[in-house]
Amino acid sequence: LGGLNEVSGVIQGGRHVSALGSFEIPAGSQLPDGPAAMLVRQEAVAVRSADDPTAHAEGRVTRATVRGARMLIEVGTRVGPLFAEIPTGQCPSVGASVSLVLPLDARVVVRSAADPAPDLADAGQVVGTRDPARTSISGSN
Repeated sequence: LGGLNEVSGVIQGGRHVSALGSFEIPAGSQLPDGPAAMLVRQEAVAVRSADDPTAHAEGRVTRATVRGARMLIEVGTRVGPLFAEIPTGQCPSVGASVSLVLPLDARVVVRSAADPAPDLADAGQVVGTRDPARTSISGSN
């Protein structure tokens, strides 16, 4: 079972907003405004060229780890590390600039147990992982 990227933020007007940006949430996610986390499975994150206009995040590959027939890559972004699992033959080299796409159908938004809604000016900090390959980010996109 793969890991998750978790982006902490808030639901505002039917969108998940964080330091990563403002994201459309999947249909059926009837969540009221307030603290929420957007979860995206690592294997669903698409790694693209650095100049991809559809990207949700940009950064540099900081680590690549073999996981059988797949590679787990860590991408250092402006809000902290995000992870993607990709086929071994498609792995960019460490140090390469890449873009990441977080597909709408791969996003799951859940209510946060956070106290008050986070201050978006301070959002974007890595707050932890559920497994060694999952990241939690406070932020938006």
